[in-house]
Amino acid sequence: MPSVLLDTGVIVALFNGKDKHHEKSVNFIKNNKRPLVTTIANVTECMFLCNHDNQTQANLLKWLHLAKVHIATLSTTDLLQILIK
Repeated sequence: MPSVLLDTGVIVALFNGKDKHHEKSVNFIKNNKRPLVTTIANVTECMFLCNHDNQTQANLLKWLHLAKVHIATLSTTDLLQILIK
């Protein structure tokens, strides 16, 4: 089954009730049946964007773990493959 790549915007909106995409993000995560994947760059960006609240940062990291979001690693070879495709 193909994975869903979670970008920073979806994750941040999930943890920010005031974000205009919060409800869409929550509904997507609730209804999604496919494996979730993100990158360490996205996690880092999310942590920075949530740096105003340590509890939000902690909740985000806990959710990544509990939701079994795979954190993919990218090599320079992967970057070339992305360009080719």
